[in-house]
Amino acid sequence: MFPQFTSQAFKHLPVVYGTGVNYRHLIIIADYMTCEGGYKPFNRTGLSNNSSALLKASFETTSAFLSEAALFGDFDTMVGPSARIVVGRPPEAGTGAFAIRSVVEAAA
Repeated sequence: MFPQFTSQAFKHLPVVYGTGVNYRHLIIIADYMTCEGGYKPFNRTGLSNNSSALLKASFETTSAFLSEAALFGDFDTMVGPSARIVVGRPPEAGTGAFAIRSVVEAAA
């Protein structure tokens, strides 16, 4: 019930700066917010229990999350897309999910 309500509420969000929001992205957010059977805020409070230090830092209050991670010796496994993007590596999704290597013959 709540995911349907949330997704319906997202449909009526105002368009900011003349750009649209893809409805499917909002459905993903609604699913994330309700995947554990209750309501989980999609902000720094909801992400504070996440184990990925770089994911938390990429969302809000970057310096606070990075300071906390350094102070308590947190680390990041670099599995999630946010962590990989923060350090300049492509996420392991889409075209970054695999490597294709082909033999290229030298020109004569």
